[in-house]
Amino acid sequence: MTKIAILMSLASASLMLQSAALAQTTNFDVAGATEIYPTSINAGGTVAGYYFTTPPVTGYGKDSYGFLRDAAGNVTTITTPAFSPNNSATQVWAVNSSGVVVGDNYIVSPRSKGFLWAAGTITVLDVAGSGNVTARAINTTGQVTGTWSDPAAPYYGHGYVRDAAGGYTLFDVPPPSKTVSVKYTNPAGINDSGDIAGRFTDSTNAQHLFLRSAHGHITTYDIPGSTSYAALSLNNNGVIAGSYWNGSAQVGFTLTTSGKKVVTTFSAPGAVTYNLVNGLNSNGTVVGQYWDGANNHGYLRDSSGAFTTFDATGAVSTSATSVNDSGVSTGFFKDASNLFHGFIR
Repeated sequence: MTKIAILMSLASASLMLQSAALAQTTNFDVAGATEIYPTSINAGGTVAGYYFTTPPVTGYGKDSYGFLRDAAGNVTTITTPAFSPNNSATQVWAVNSSGVVVGDNYIVSPRSKGFLWAAGTITVLDVAGSGNVTARAINTTGQVTGTWSDPAAPYYGHGYVRDAAGGYTLFDVPPPSKTVSVKYTNPAGINDSGDIAGRFTDSTNAQHLFLRSAHGHITTYDIPGSTSYAALSLNNNGVIAGSYWNGSAQVGFTLTTSGKKVVTTFSAPGAVTYNLVNGLNSNGTVVGQYWDGANNHGYLRDSSGAFTTFDATGAVSTSATSVNDSGVSTGFFKDASNLFHGFIR
């Protein structure tokens, strides 16, 4: 694995500027929704995500639908074929600067596939001979990345990148050694250059990070002490952000992949065992959520290491999920009635 230098480990609040305030949020709902989960915000302030409704009379579980909310507050619902006539399971994960959306759970029986939505038209994202397919990220040029699985046991997972013309390139992280193979390659983010970041699981069930360049070269990374990784993002400067579990706590990190490889680890002030990084912009600002022992709170951390912790107006629990290059963030919060709403900050 590539050697990386630790710049900061679990940086203490006393070493950073920080603030905590009731956020000046714009809260929003979607008609008929009981739970709203914004997942992405683009440069124009358009928010994408998904929401749940109450369970139908027949079928199973809750219905979920994708949504797109523009900067003026207009909401478009995105629905794809369901597991049964009485259930929808649509989930949206990303929106690019042109308002093109990607998500998954488009059912082509008996499989779940990814999809691309553009101006009301849905394109199914599928890999020939695959089992399930996910779509996790899209860049400004329309390249999409995600995972496809084998159609039969043991259902190992592989990566793909789809270009704007509809061509697929499939890839796996190379085996770490002659005795250790790779079971799952999971892309999570793609930048405007076409570089892809994600995690992979080897045959010993250990997780690692990877960066695949637009030319197909793959570099792997490990953060010392990590046992698993979550919620990875990649920006246009080649910085990877996410969270890792060290056996006793979940910790945030950023990793520079150009020039000297440096990883910075951190937790928001007041965090107790749980600090999730959900989003990253090109200025190096990350957003996420942390647990203080009682509730979740949102935070932003800028590239200098300064934290702003906040709660959405009316929130019992707050989670920030995405931030654009203007520093506008989105996320969701739970109110005192245990209903979930979206916010923009």
